[in-house]
Amino acid sequence: MDNSDDLKSLNEELNFVYRYLRKLKISHEDAEDIVQETAYKFLQYYDSIRTPKIRSWLIRVAINFHYDQFRKNSRVKLDLREDQVKTLSKDLPEEILISYEHWSEYIGRSSIVI
Repeated sequence: MDNSDDLKSLNEELNFVYRYLRKLKISHEDAEDIVQETAYKFLQYYDSIRTPKIRSWLIRVAINFHYDQFRKNSRVKLDLREDQVKTLSKDLPEEILISYEHWSEYIGRSSIVI
Protein backbone atom coordinates (compact mmCIF):
# COMPACT_ATOMS: atom_id res chain seq x y z
CA MET A 1 0.00 0.00 0.00
CA ASP A 2 2.75 2.41 -0.90
CA ASN A 3 1.14 3.86 -3.97
CA SER A 4 -1.17 6.87 -3.64
CA ASP A 5 -3.44 5.36 -6.33
CA ASP A 6 -3.85 2.25 -4.17
CA LEU A 7 -4.82 4.41 -1.21
CA LYS A 8 -7.34 6.35 -3.29
CA SER A 9 -8.91 3.14 -4.57
CA LEU A 10 -9.02 1.78 -1.01
CA ASN A 11 -10.73 4.98 0.12
CA GLU A 12 -13.30 4.64 -2.68
CA GLU A 13 -13.97 1.02 -1.71
CA LEU A 14 -14.35 1.94 1.95
CA ASN A 15 -16.78 4.71 1.01
CA PHE A 16 -18.80 2.09 -0.88
CA VAL A 17 -18.75 -0.19 2.18
CA TYR A 18 -19.94 2.72 4.33
CA ARG A 19 -22.86 3.44 2.00
CA TYR A 20 -23.71 -0.26 1.91
CA LEU A 21 -23.80 -0.40 5.70
CA ARG A 22 -26.02 2.66 5.83
CA LYS A 23 -28.45 0.98 3.40
CA LEU A 24 -28.61 -1.90 5.87
CA LYS A 25 -29.96 0.63 8.42
CA ILE A 26 -26.78 0.69 10.50
CA SER A 27 -26.34 4.00 12.32
CA HIS A 28 -23.83 6.57 11.12
CA GLU A 29 -21.54 6.16 14.13
CA ASP A 30 -21.60 2.37 14.00
CA ALA A 31 -20.98 2.36 10.25
CA GLU A 32 -17.98 4.65 10.70
CA ASP A 33 -16.57 2.37 13.41
CA ILE A 34 -17.12 -0.71 11.28
CA VAL A 35 -15.44 0.88 8.25
CA GLN A 36 -12.50 1.95 10.39
CA GLU A 37 -12.08 -1.56 11.77
CA THR A 38 -12.43 -3.01 8.25
CA ALA A 39 -9.73 -0.68 6.93
CA TYR A 40 -7.46 -1.67 9.80
CA LYS A 41 -7.95 -5.36 9.06
CA PHE A 42 -7.36 -4.77 5.36
CA LEU A 43 -4.08 -2.98 6.04
CA GLN A 44 -3.11 -5.63 8.55
CA TYR A 45 -3.73 -8.56 6.18
CA TYR A 46 -3.03 -6.82 2.87
CA ASP A 47 -0.20 -9.17 1.93
CA SER A 48 -2.22 -12.34 2.51
CA ILE A 49 -5.43 -11.34 0.70
CA ARG A 50 -5.52 -13.34 -2.51
CA THR A 51 -8.80 -12.26 -3.99
CA PRO A 52 -9.00 -9.80 -6.89
CA LYS A 53 -12.41 -8.72 -5.56
CA ILE A 54 -11.37 -6.49 -2.70
CA ARG A 55 -14.83 -4.93 -2.40
CA SER A 56 -16.47 -8.27 -1.58
CA TRP A 57 -13.74 -9.03 0.96
CA LEU A 58 -14.22 -5.64 2.63
CA ILE A 59 -18.00 -6.04 2.77
CA ARG A 60 -17.73 -9.53 4.24
CA VAL A 61 -15.30 -8.36 6.92
CA ALA A 62 -17.52 -5.37 7.73
CA ILE A 63 -20.67 -7.46 8.05
CA ASN A 64 -18.93 -10.09 10.17
CA PHE A 65 -17.58 -7.37 12.46
CA HIS A 66 -21.08 -5.88 12.76
CA TYR A 67 -22.55 -9.28 13.68
CA ASP A 68 -19.81 -9.86 16.25
CA GLN A 69 -20.47 -6.50 17.88
CA PHE A 70 -24.21 -7.13 17.88
CA ARG A 71 -23.71 -10.48 19.62
CA LYS A 72 -21.41 -8.94 22.21
CA ASN A 73 -23.85 -6.13 22.94
CA SER A 74 -26.84 -8.42 23.19
CA ARG A 75 -25.37 -10.50 26.01
CA VAL A 76 -26.98 -9.94 29.36
CA LYS A 77 -24.64 -8.60 31.98
CA LEU A 78 -25.56 -9.10 35.60
CA ASP A 79 -23.84 -6.42 37.57
CA LEU A 80 -25.22 -6.81 41.07
CA ARG A 81 -23.55 -4.98 43.87
CA GLU A 82 -23.43 -6.51 47.34
CA ASP A 83 -26.07 -4.15 48.73
CA GLN A 84 -28.43 -5.16 45.90
CA VAL A 85 -27.87 -8.84 46.69
CA LYS A 86 -28.67 -8.22 50.37
CA THR A 87 -31.84 -6.36 49.39
CA LEU A 88 -32.88 -9.17 47.04
CA SER A 89 -31.94 -11.91 49.51
CA LYS A 90 -34.65 -10.86 51.96
CA ASP A 91 -37.19 -12.81 49.94
CA LEU A 92 -35.11 -15.93 49.43
CA PRO A 93 -36.52 -19.13 50.98
CA GLU A 94 -33.34 -19.75 52.95
CA GLU A 95 -33.58 -16.32 54.55
CA ILE A 96 -37.23 -16.88 55.43
CA LEU A 97 -36.42 -20.21 57.13
CA ILE A 98 -33.46 -18.76 59.00
CA SER A 99 -35.51 -15.81 60.24
CA TYR A 100 -38.29 -18.20 61.29
CA GLU A 101 -35.76 -20.33 63.20
CA HIS A 102 -34.43 -17.26 64.98
CA TRP A 103 -37.96 -16.17 65.82
CA SER A 104 -38.92 -19.64 67.11
CA GLU A 105 -35.80 -19.76 69.30
CA TYR A 106 -36.68 -16.35 70.63
CA ILE A 107 -40.14 -17.37 71.79
CA GLY A 108 -38.93 -20.71 73.18
CA ARG A 109 -40.07 -23.18 70.55
CA SER A 110 -37.67 -25.95 69.63
CA SER A 111 -39.30 -27.24 66.44
CA ILE A 112 -40.40 -25.57 63.25
CA VAL A 113 -44.00 -26.00 62.17
CA ILE A 114 -44.74 -25.04 58.60
